[in-house]
Amino acid sequence: MTYHIKRVLYRLPVLFIILLCIQYSTAQESDTIQKTALKDTNIIVRRLGFINITRNPYQDSIKNHRKLRAIPVVVAGYTPELGALFGAGGLFTYRSDPYNNSLKPNIIPFNILYTTEGAFVFRTMYSLYFLKDRLRVRGELSIKNMDDNYWGVGYKRGRAISKPDTSTSYHKEYWNFNPRITYQLFHHLHAGIKLNYSRTNIFDASNMIKNDYHFIKQGRFITNTGIGIVAEYDTRDFPESATKGMYVGLSTDFFFSGALGDFNYRSFEIDIRKYIQLIFCNDVLAIQFKSIFTDGDVPWTDMPKLGSVFGLRGYHMERYRDKMASYIQTEYRYMFRRQNSVKRDLFIRHGFAIWGGVGTIANSFSDINHILPNYGFGYRVELMRNVIGRADFGIGNDTNAFYFTINQAF
Repeated sequence: MTYHIKRVLYRLPVLFIILLCIQYSTAQESDTIQKTALKDTNIIVRRLGFINITRNPYQDSIKNHRKLRAIPVVVAGYTPELGALFGAGGLFTYRSDPYNNSLKPNIIPFNILYTTEGAFVFRTMYSLYFLKDRLRVRGELSIKNMDDNYWGVGYKRGRAISKPDTSTSYHKEYWNFNPRITYQLFHHLHAGIKLNYSRTNIFDASNMIKNDYHFIKQGRFITNTGIGIVAEYDTRDFPESATKGMYVGLSTDFFFSGALGDFNYRSFEIDIRKYIQLIFCNDVLAIQFKSIFTDGDVPWTDMPKLGSVFGLRGYHMERYRDKMASYIQTEYRYMFRRQNSVKRDLFIRHGFAIWGGVGTIANSFSDINHILPNYGFGYRVELMRNVIGRADFGIGNDTNAFYFTINQAF
């Protein structure tokens, strides 16, 4: 036993020199990695006599980030579009470069929902980052087989019936796939293309819908295929759950008829977001302005709408639609913090949010003559670092709704 201890003691200087060399070469490659490793190296996990057994959380985090991580989520709730629902979902994450903590992890949340009315919904909204965040792939894949509602086009039609009933009901099968691929041209400036494909099949439409002008003109089987151009200025620290920075997104889409599409029209979208850290350091004021304009033979199924899990929460998504839609919303977010035994700030994993906003729809700018108010509050839980699960209760003009999903609204 004494012999083995002496061998270890004799080799300690050599090990010390090797560690210094490794530390020096690592520092040359990345100051961030060096500081993190130095900070976390001497954390005592267990004490045996006069020997401290230590670990390196940074290396542990690298080991974890290499793997595809999955977080299961059970969903139960209510939305104005689906009613009472239950289902399951999850979150897949993967960091393409485990040695770069500043690189955003790939995020693929998804859910499969089934409602008491027999509706089936599958949805995933993916955010993928490659080449040290120079290449981004984001978008949505949705499949729905469900009852839905259509009030008609314009504010007056949406206002006439406050809640969905048999006069607004129909059944639809819906597929949607819209990846957005951008590449970094300059610092914070990205540009690229969008692909859009959606198909809607309408069944069991009410008599009011059958007599609607747009339904008669455009029919019950609608397919849209388009391609678009995207430009983004993005200084956010983390796009899906930003705490600081700014985002300005401009995009234009061209839809065309032919073998894969039924309609010719154009769409232009502007999306501006600002995130401000306030006095507590763990609270954020988030502001968003978004506007969508369309021109041409726009199908009634794909006109800009107000009300969703992202904007003007509380309004039925199908209630207010027209050729243009705009809204602005401001949200205050707070996450509780504590300090653990090694004096490092950690989320307790819980928080809340309150918001307010207004929106409008119209055939054109000159036709705007009304405002739809919106406000609400929500609960936040950190599923993993910078990935938030949220439950929101939104209130609008003679309406309200509850939502549960992953990532912040904007």
